[in-house]
Amino acid sequence: MEKFSERIKKLKIGFSLGFLISILYGAQPTWTVYWNGAGNSVDAPTSIVVDPNGNIYIAGFTDGTGEGTSGYDLVVLSYDPNGNLRWQPYIYNGPLNNEDGANAIILGDDGNLYITGIRTSQNAYDVVTISLTTNGDERWKRFWNNSMSNDKDLGWCITQDENGNIYVGGNTKVGGDYDLFVLSYDKNGNFRWVNYYNGAASSHDKAYSIVYDNGYVYAAGYSVESGNYPDILVVKFDTNGVRKKVFTYDIEGLSDMAYKIIKDNSGYLYVAGRTQSSSTGWDYTILKLDENLNLIKEYIHTLPYYDYDQSVSLVYGADGNIYSVGHLGNKFTTISLTSQLNPNWIYKYVPSGNAWGRASSIILLICPLFLDRFKISIFIIE
Repeated sequence: MEKFSERIKKLKIGFSLGFLISILYGAQPTWTVYWNGAGNSVDAPTSIVVDPNGNIYIAGFTDGTGEGTSGYDLVVLSYDPNGNLRWQPYIYNGPLNNEDGANAIILGDDGNLYITGIRTSQNAYDVVTISLTTNGDERWKRFWNNSMSNDKDLGWCITQDENGNIYVGGNTKVGGDYDLFVLSYDKNGNFRWVNYYNGAASSHDKAYSIVYDNGYVYAAGYSVESGNYPDILVVKFDTNGVRKKVFTYDIEGLSDMAYKIIKDNSGYLYVAGRTQSSSTGWDYTILKLDENLNLIKEYIHTLPYYDYDQSVSLVYGADGNIYSVGHLGNKFTTISLTSQLNPNWIYKYVPSGNAWGRASSIILLICPLFLDRFKISIFIIE
């Protein structure tokens, strides 16, 4: 997964609008909505969450003017269950009018929204963490810069524990390399602690996803442990920031990455990402781990030819199944799996003009009358 500025460059060339697609249980689309920002240029969703009333909250970035004069701004949108915009979009433009954006959003148990991402500052990039009410009002906003390097610090993921403490994961640049970090705030935005992971090769280590479960925080991403290629990485911390265990996963010594980690109701963890094979290229990969980071099972979906396939996000359903999104070649793909990682069904979507279909995030909206029925809402960047 590329850094923020690299993602923007690709969006300028290949994409124009972000849109939301909703799929009924059984993989049939129900509605699609678009949002075009004031700049009439690049608008990209990166994360999505839903509240108990079915309202949807989307975080990402937008080109505020379309002329590059204010760079890219962090944006948060909200839709009702029928796809109607609920309130004026929340937009944050940093002090340098440059690259600012959200990478993750969650709904806390306290009913408030928490967002993390980046802002451009004199220190290159700082981690920005924002709390909003579900009506779009700002509660607090915090920034973090690694004073040891004063360089590129990026927040990629966020989670919360039962005490309201917030945990943000990402990467910080130290020298010429990146280290994984996890930092923590309390529910009122007061800083608690920060800790790091620097892999064996002292090279690139990043967290793209984070989850809390039963007293521990799990950050997933990648680490270059040896050689020049990344391995899937999961790091376990306690709530005081003490690192407890590290898990790495490698297939052939090529490029393996994790983009999302979730938990189920039985203490198991599921990791979505990609592994690379010399014969089939990137392969759509999901791993199942126990709470001690022991590998239980792996699901790897490959095409019969060399291509670029990966899972970028997944959720655990009330029916006990796993729902993942990503792409197989240029096809946006949703795969439903049992908790044992056996496939239930696969849905594929090709954007207009045979463009590249890539999902960003997925949520489940439970129908109260039929608990085995879901509406799966997925972001595609086209």
